Amino acid sequence: MITIRANLPSFATGPNAPAVDTGCKRYRVERRQRVLRTAIYSVFMGRRRGERRAELRSVPHYVDVHEPWLLLVALGVVLLSITDAYFTMALLSMGAIEVNPVMAFALEFGGLAFFAAKMLLTAGGVALVVQHKKFRLLNRLSGYQVLASMLLVYICLVSYQLYLLNASSATLL
Repeated sequence: MITIRANLPSFATGPNAPAVDTGCKRYRVERRQRVLRTAIYSVFMGRRRGERRAELRSVPHYVDVHEPWLLLVALGVVLLSITDAYFTMALLSMGAIEVNPVMAFALEFGGLAFFAAKMLLTAGGVALVVQHKKFRLLNRLSGYQVLASMLLVYICLVSYQLYLLNASSATLL
């Protein structure tokens, strides 16, 4: 290997770059090229809990580590969505109609497609809101407030479906 004594710009590093003796220890393998390892590490061992600089804390930013209660709220929304899908299928078998046009379109392809579309949209939406929890919707609602609103809407929806199921089972008796 030939050692070149020159001041090369920092972008001339990597697996194909010539070895440069700059007086400090450099490795030929670029550590930032490990995308999958970095993504997995940041999910389980992430360190960004918030903005470090006080003057930037009011600016929306992404974090690696989320609060435990946020996981509980997100799981609550997804579990209530599963319950909603089950109750919707039960009500549809009793003669009800689906008023949501997106879910009505998914129902045309069968119950499994309906459930898959519901889970994809709900879990994807929850993941998007959790990832953007520090951002504001319409300059008013934070991601925290949006997720809490989703939970309250699903609680009301499932409660209403329980009421409909009890009312329809009472008329069948």
